[in-house]
Amino acid sequence: VYTRDDMVTSDVIFAATGVTDGSLVPGIKREVGFVTAETILMRSKTGSVRRMIYRNPTK
Repeated sequence: VYTRDDMVTSDVIFAATGVTDGSLVPGIKREVGFVTAETILMRSKTGSVRRMIYRNPTK
């Protein structure tokens, strides 16, 4: 059985993009002429947490 510290020994980056609504990030939203998605990024080395919102035009 491996512990977390056995499996993670250096810098780790976690990313999650919402597809459906959740407690961490909202799901993809359709607006008039746009689709919006949100991503959260976390980095263990620096402790940074970033949220990115993508807004792409629809055809």
